[in-house]
Amino acid sequence: MHALLYVLCPKDGLDDSKSARNHVFHWLSDNGFTENTGLFQHYYADWFVIGGRWSGELTANQLDQEKLTELNKEFNDKHGFWINKDITEEIRQKQYREITQKYFPDYQGIPWAFRDSYQEQGYEDDAQIVNRLLYERIIKDHLLDQISQEKLWNGGAVIATDMQDNKDPVTPDRFIGNYWIVVVDFHF
Repeated sequence: MHALLYVLCPKDGLDDSKSARNHVFHWLSDNGFTENTGLFQHYYADWFVIGGRWSGELTANQLDQEKLTELNKEFNDKHGFWINKDITEEIRQKQYREITQKYFPDYQGIPWAFRDSYQEQGYEDDAQIVNRLLYERIIKDHLLDQISQEKLWNGGAVIATDMQDNKDPVTPDRFIGNYWIVVVDFHF
């Protein structure tokens, strides 16, 4: 089963998305996320990637959610989300991009649907500096003060690489503009 995890890391010394994604990937690996060792002394994952099935989640979270729902409904009604040997991810991505432009004409990035979910380091927008919207929609109510298997497996949990800080109050000033948030897809 796949689950979604968000990892926060201070932006000090991490100048861009690639360095933040790389930092989180190595932090999870070095702390035993898939090895039942270190910080993760209980079995949590047997595999993970940055982004994965949730690649683009940070971008989608910052869009008008009503428009996003309408976009997905229109796409599903016209094309469907399924793929097969004749209807590939590339075809669906092109179709999704076309409808995305209708709802979000200023959006220029790779559509958040139908991305390569096995790209180990994810995509550029799978790590972003925390802003007010990301704080409100993702971090505020989901930052864990203690890692547990149950909380991680429920999906959408937020942990920080500087775990000792998780016991501090969760306030916007602490995170906004000061931390990267990185999307992780893991299998357990």
